[in-house]
Amino acid sequence: MRNTVSELQGYFCPFGSLDIRAVCKIGDDLDMSENELFDIINDFRESIGSESWDSIDPVY
Repeated sequence: MRNTVSELQGYFCPFGSLDIRAVCKIGDDLDMSENELFDIINDFRESIGSESWDSIDPVY
């Protein structure tokens, strides 16, 4: 079942936990809210014409 959970988690959150931690650290350092971080990442995804979250690097 662990492989199934891991695979399912990848569909909902294609980023690794280190990427998520790095994004949160950047947000904390800049005193940003979760919504602000999401908006920036989502705007970047849209700006490169990607409909898929797994094709971007949230830390970039």
